Amino acid sequence: MLARCGAWRRSSVKMGHKSAPHRRAPLRVHADSARMRDAAAKKKASDEEAIMSRFARDGDTLSDGWRARKGEAKRRRLRRVAAESKKTKGFFELGAIDAYETLDAVQCDTFGLAMTPTSMVEIGVYHGRSFLPLCALRNAGETLVAIDCFDQQEFNVDESGVGNYNKFVSNICRVCGAIKEEDEEFWDGARDASGELPSWLRVIKGNSLVMSAMEIIQAASENDCNDYLRSVRMFSIDGSHTAEATMSDLKLAQACLHARGCVILDDVFNTDWPGCISGLAAYLADPTSTLAPVAIAYNKVILCAKDDEFIRSTYFAALAPRARKTAELFGHTVRIHKHGWNATFYANDDSFI
Repeated sequence: MLARCGAWRRSSVKMGHKSAPHRRAPLRVHADSARMRDAAAKKKASDEEAIMSRFARDGDTLSDGWRARKGEAKRRRLRRVAAESKKTKGFFELGAIDAYETLDAVQCDTFGLAMTPTSMVEIGVYHGRSFLPLCALRNAGETLVAIDCFDQQEFNVDESGVGNYNKFVSNICRVCGAIKEEDEEFWDGARDASGELPSWLRVIKGNSLVMSAMEIIQAASENDCNDYLRSVRMFSIDGSHTAEATMSDLKLAQACLHARGCVILDDVFNTDWPGCISGLAAYLADPTSTLAPVAIAYNKVILCAKDDEFIRSTYFAALAPRARKTAELFGHTVRIHKHGWNATFYANDDSFI
């Protein structure tokens, strides 16, 4: 046996075959990986086309009352955001727009928040890709607040995304300008004091870990009369992905949130960022927490009031039609929607996005 093995080795060396398998194997792996990426990209494109066609159709899960009043205008705006999203760098799953639309319909139709002075906020706007759906869902008179450290990268301790203020401004103006051409009620063209952004948008540059709820609420209420303070109806969290920052941002959102509002936490199940689920677990274990998860959708966890059964059951019911199943998350029953293709296949490799 040994002699035969030795003969095989000598024969392999003599024929030049000994190292050949070591050269070929990586090529096969790379080819297989390329095929898998191509297949994933095609499936992702197919899903995006299906999402776009859904926005072009009537029907689906929204209530008739909201659709009759403002729902169709917002649907057209979201369709424009979806069409423009490929020009905007970021990791926002296009399918999440459907969940955002449902949340907005619940808040405005069932909860009556369309008639209440409120605001919407996002921590970690990056280049604006996930902020744009909030812009499209804006009610008349509503303000939006964008929070990011931008060029103050000393606060970006986990390097979870380098925001760029100039690109953010460019993307917001480009997409909001396109929406305005189709819907004059969306924006009258007035700009803020800098002359760069829509007058209804506020930007806070800095570290969310040292911000107070009052700082955010006052920014949202900046031009209001009678010192009225706006609470937040939709609060998106996509900032630093450490456990400490995630818990801190959840506490901050809780302090700003309207009683019937919701929080949308990004990357909880993204394996690149375990700090997100660690921070969520820590927040939910805190006895002072008032929010609990109600759905998992497109790489995000949606939270609402924990102890108000009417609020929770309303969100839970509205998110049912497109849910794949229900499950338990840290002891709370949640709707499970699709996870999405960017987060699942591309993770943090933004060259594929």
